Amino acid sequence: MNGRRKVLDVAYADGSPAQRLDLYLPDGGDGLFPLVVHVHGGGFAFGDKADEHLDTWLALLDRGWAVASANYRMSGEAPFPAAVLDCRAAVRWLKANWRRLGIDPRRVIALGGSAGGNLAALLAMNVANGAFPGEDPDADYAADATVAGAVDLFGPTDFAAMDRQARANGVSLADHDQPDSPESRYLGRPVPEAGELVAQANPATYVSPHMSPLFIQHGDRDVLVPHEQSARLADAIRRGAGEAKVTFQTLPGAGHDDPAFSAPANLDAIVAFIERAAPALPYAEARLAGPDEFPESTWTADGMAVLEADLALRHGSALLGVEYARKDGRALHLQVLLPPLEQAPPDDPASRAIRFPLVVYVQGSAWREQVLGAALPALAEFATRGYVVAIVEYRPSSVAPFPAQVKDARSAVRFLRDHAEDFHVDPARIAVWGDSSGAHTTVMLNLTEADPDYSDEPADDLGVACYVDFYGPMAIARMNEEPSIQDHIAPDSPEGELIGGRDVWANPLAVAPTVAMNHIDPGRPPKPLLILHGSQDRLVPFAQSVLLYEALQAAGAPVTFYQLRGAGHGGPAFWQPPVLDLVDAFLRGHLPQAG
Repeated sequence: MNGRRKVLDVAYADGSPAQRLDLYLPDGGDGLFPLVVHVHGGGFAFGDKADEHLDTWLALLDRGWAVASANYRMSGEAPFPAAVLDCRAAVRWLKANWRRLGIDPRRVIALGGSAGGNLAALLAMNVANGAFPGEDPDADYAADATVAGAVDLFGPTDFAAMDRQARANGVSLADHDQPDSPESRYLGRPVPEAGELVAQANPATYVSPHMSPLFIQHGDRDVLVPHEQSARLADAIRRGAGEAKVTFQTLPGAGHDDPAFSAPANLDAIVAFIERAAPALPYAEARLAGPDEFPESTWTADGMAVLEADLALRHGSALLGVEYARKDGRALHLQVLLPPLEQAPPDDPASRAIRFPLVVYVQGSAWREQVLGAALPALAEFATRGYVVAIVEYRPSSVAPFPAQVKDARSAVRFLRDHAEDFHVDPARIAVWGDSSGAHTTVMLNLTEADPDYSDEPADDLGVACYVDFYGPMAIARMNEEPSIQDHIAPDSPEGELIGGRDVWANPLAVAPTVAMNHIDPGRPPKPLLILHGSQDRLVPFAQSVLLYEALQAAGAPVTFYQLRGAGHGGPAFWQPPVLDLVDAFLRGHLPQAG
């Protein structure tokens, strides 16, 4: 059997000698291994991470899965919720150390039998930090305790119902309400006197659509834990989270910890579930490569148009600074480019009455400090087509993490709209355009226009008619599914800094609000969007735009998508005349006619 590669008796916390785990890795294979975290049973009072049950799960090594087995504080050392907190701490430690351990933090499955089944089911609920007594909601954890799925084998759930169910089924022992029962010792008081604690220890209390899929098995001849415990939990999940979140199987004739659960056929059923819950995901490690050797994206989409890239250089220059807001003790500026003088002579008394459509440009910078002159020459050329172009400076992620950038862009649009006369702007004809991280901000502005959580001012209609997205990242946890020259996962990566300096894969709860597709609301259609992305983008994988385009299409939103074949991340290809003609035509097609 596999398993010669192992890390034994590692401390995942420092509060007790019990807080240790073992990790076993498959002998062969490259890349990151998916992980099953085994939580042993024993009535919350005894058991060990290396007991005989582990042998069953070490067979997963031959199927390419890593296996961790964790000890936790027993009821004789510390009552509930100590065991829950320890299991959550073990998951956090494994996810926070995924790089050096060689495991995939996106594919972590919790698994346990009996008391371990209760704890695995609680992990499946993906409860937020601080939900259990003794856990600090404001602690700066390096990773969260979420799992991709869990397996609960004959675990107790509602301790207060166990004796009633036992008497009704005529099979199980009705001794759980006794002061010395495993459940009473675990709660630190007799079950009949522990109403609030009983609810807190019951996975059904935390059922929500945000939970991960749970696979439950229970024998109908279980003497220790009534079969109805699992049946009731499965019903609660179906009601509160939907059928897809639970798979419940009864093993006819099986007792508690029956050999039927470790039989090869049953192991196949469990493996089939965990591979559905945590399917294999692509991972392309960052590697340096020049434009000539960097592969073109193989992603595509029905209805996608393709343009050939022209890499010729184009430039002009202009620099203006207009303060539009002060936030976090710093001034934020706009670089405003007006159309040529012959279109708006400054010495003409009527010049202030001349109005042009406004393009608010959000420049990319990996959400860090912007170089606000970088796109000025090209945008100055675009301004000659009859647009006022205003480049937005936003707070970098080192000063204010997400969603500060969206709030700043909204403030800038509002400022320009309120000072339209000063900049020859027609407030009825406004578009927003962004590149790279600025395109992420642009799309988020579109999708959250009515959401007060993404505005520093009252959330009103900004009056923006349409949006343009140049190669924006849209799902930061999926950036490494294609080749890239930059790491997108580490806490000090641009994406990690966007969510406050955290590991992206280890913190899906922090990532979720940054994912553009999570804000698509069929009941509130977004404004029209034009997407362009280079097929050889070395920083933001082309697939990011495919994901956004397909989600918008599925929602019936107005979206147009072009692949710029041969183009990398930005550069002259995006400022060639055919591309600017395309953007120009899109804007004129969606901006209202001049009044």
